[in-house]
Amino acid sequence: MPVAIERLGESPTSALGALVAESEAHGLHFVRRLLDEWTAAAEVGRVRHLYVLIGHRQAGVGRQLVERVIEVARGHFACLRLRTGNPAAARLYESLGFRASADLASATHVLDLA
Repeated sequence: MPVAIERLGESPTSALGALVAESEAHGLHFVRRLLDEWTAAAEVGRVRHLYVLIGHRQAGVGRQLVERVIEVARGHFACLRLRTGNPAAARLYESLGFRASADLASATHVLDLA
């Protein structure tokens, strides 16, 4: 199935509605935080709030999203940091070059971009 990755415009509320609803139904609240931070214009320099609808998992969507994040981040950041407690997500990040990091309290994985 072809996947289209698009940068969200000024108001992502309607575009993220299905993601917020499904993630919260499964007890995950980080997609809501993403929407709240976007609305408040908070900027972050790390990979955060990545969620793929269950029906689209195992199709390479998450990999494509992270590859795009890395591509856009190059030239803007010296490194990317993220935090995950999900073993499958950790394997994905590590397959894309992130290394596990026990040194940082705020991140479980780091990717050097410099």
